[in-house]
Parts: sequence; C-alpha cells; structure tokens
Amino acid sequence: MRFALLNSRKPRQVSPLDRWVSLTAAAARRLGGDRHTLVAGLGPLPYDFALRCALDAGGAAEMLLDAPRESPRGTALRSRRAEFLGHRRSRARWPEERLAAEDRDRAVCDAADVVVMVEVRSGGVMEDLGRLRLRQRRPLLVYPPDGSPGTAGNARLAAAGARMIDWGEGGAPCRRDGAGVREVASAPFGACDPPRVAAWPYLVHFTRTCPLELPGESRWEFARSLATSRDPLFHRGLRVLERILDERVIRASGRLIRGGRPVVSFTAAAPADVAALARWARHLGRWTFEPYGVGLRLEAAERRGLRPVIYGPPAGYAAIAPPERWRYQADAAGGADWTAEREWRAGGDVELGSWGTGEGIVVVSDQEEALRLRGRSPFRVQVLGDAARPPALPADRPAADGG
Repeated sequence: MRFALLNSRKPRQVSPLDRWVSLTAAAARRLGGDRHTLVAGLGPLPYDFALRCALDAGGAAEMLLDAPRESPRGTALRSRRAEFLGHRRSRARWPEERLAAEDRDRAVCDAADVVVMVEVRSGGVMEDLGRLRLRQRRPLLVYPPDGSPGTAGNARLAAAGARMIDWGEGGAPCRRDGAGVREVASAPFGACDPPRVAAWPYLVHFTRTCPLELPGESRWEFARSLATSRDPLFHRGLRVLERILDERVIRASGRLIRGGRPVVSFTAAAPADVAALARWARHLGRWTFEPYGVGLRLEAAERRGLRPVIYGPPAGYAAIAPPERWRYQADAAGGADWTAEREWRAGGDVELGSWGTGEGIVVVSDQEEALRLRGRSPFRVQVLGDAARPPALPADRPAADGG
C-alpha cells in the first residue's frame, strides 16, 4: 500500500515538541513499520521528516520531485538530498517539466492509496486536496483537531466524511500548532542586562536559534535528530553553543553571504551594544542576537586571519577584489544600519583547539549555565550580566591568563 502524510505549511521554527512532529512521526512509523510505501515530495520539511521516519521504521519511499532530472533544481536536489534519494528502499519520480508546489502536492495525493491529513488549516491547498479525495470516494484519514487554527481543516474534513484516527505518541507532551513560535514578547538579553564596559577586548561569535539545519548538518541528519529529541531547547542558542564547545569548532556557513563563501561571523561590539541591537527577524524566525557566544581576543584573532567586513552599497561589491569579496556586507538594508554590528569574519571554520586558554572567552546569560559549561569549555566562562566582574572559578581550575 502507498500512503501520504500531509501537513499545511509550517513556521520556520520547529521543535520536537510540536504536535505535528509527534503525529507525523507516529503515522510514518506505524505505516512504515508495516512495510508500506510513503509517497511524498522532497524539500519541504514535513515531507522530508516523514520520509526519514518511514524509512527508519522499515518502510519504502516514493518521492515525487518538482523539477526534471536535468534541470538545475533537479541537480541541486540530488546533491542536497543524496541521503534520501540514495536510500536502498527509496525511488524518485522525475517530472517532464517544472511543477508548482500545488501540482506536486496533488500528484502526491493522486499517487497514494491512503492519505492521512496530520494538521491542515482551513481554506488552503491541503483541505482542497482532502475534499477532492472525498468526492472521488478515496480513503482519507484525519487526526483529531486540537482547536487551533492550524487544525481547523481537520475538523472541516472530518465533518465532510473523512475518517478520524488517533495514532498518537502515547500521551507525550506536545505544543499546539503555532505555540511558541512568536517569541517577540521579551528580548533575549532582558534577563542578563550586560553592563557597559570601557573597552571590550573580544570579537564574539554570538550563537542563535537555528530553525532548521545547523552548519555542517544535512537535512537527513536534521530529520533524525528532530525525530529522536524531546529537548525543549532543541537548536536554541544555548544548544548551538554547547555543540561548538563539544566539537571545539565553530562551523562556517555561506548562507546569507554574497558569493556563498562559508564564513564565521563575529562582532567587535560590546555585549551591551549587541543587546541593544537584538531584534526579532520575522523572515528568519529567530532573534538576530542571543546571549550566548564564543569570544576571541581581537589581537590574536587578527593575527590568525580574521578581518573586519567591508561595508558598502550593493553597487560597491563589484569594485572589491575577488579574493576579498567574502568580507563584503551591505551597509544598510530594510531600514537597518548594519555597520552598528561592527562585524568581523573568518574565512572558514574556526578550530578552537588551537587557541590558548587566555585567548578566548565563552559568554552565557546566567550563573547556572556558566557552572554547567565550565567543564566543557576551553576558555573562561563569563556571565554577561557580570561582565564587569569575572565569576570565580572552581578551586581545581586555574584562572586563564589575561581573562
């Protein structure tokens, strides 16, 4: 049997506690474990997540792609999603011409013997596909609505004749659709309130919530971690910092960098100035700065090749010598003055193991986090709210030189 699991479009910020994540995983594991074949698109997270869960459960997968094999997008999908396409129990169906997202979703629905609506908004594409299934008298299953706008379509489809199911995760705690997504009520630096200092000697790479894959993490790996975690701080700024400390490396990324060269971004601004710059980036689904990071002494960083960005207008990019273009940053866009961030960059990964203990610092928002991270950090751990007075170190740990 071929089955499809459909969700309406979801916010960028995802948590393993989201209801749609728990219910999608439950259905994929149930049907995949019975060796059925999941029919899905490739690219949107709800599809990719269901594919990983179904394949891990022992099922098969049939992926309906939205671009021809020879198209640039088809090539990109093959390279970015090689784990999905290369799985021994999966196969891909390539279209003759580029498909719109709605056409791909309709093809998924048409190819499935059974369609399960996980979380569907009212009046959208997924509800329309569900109603089409009902008119065709083809099997349509829906999870019970939870009263949120994100499941209003479930209620409407059930009222129209879809069969209600409850393949939950045994009462595991979940967030309703949209819960926890809007986090603009309180600024992330509000609790630690960094004091102003006369001179701040560090360049700091502030970590922040990563809505999807972390730098160096594939979609295949991300889907697995989402399926197995129950961490309420999943991919939040503190967890990203912990990953950096455990790996002893800050991984570079070319996302949002003109030219695409992977870099690591730092700021020369003092923490109090960074806190004043923190704002909610709605299009990215995260804060621009959070109170967690790794700092490197400016003079040591400059010796090791870190460089300040070259701020300028968009037209100025072409005038920069090609070897230096990785340093370019627009000076203003969307009403924001980016020069206030005083950005520096490293042209690639930053390996922390090669830095002396006195050449770096780790910053966190409170003493509890500092105590927990000290044993994992190669540098002194500083609470931002106590930036004027370094916290005491345990008696068995020597103070870092120059900290």
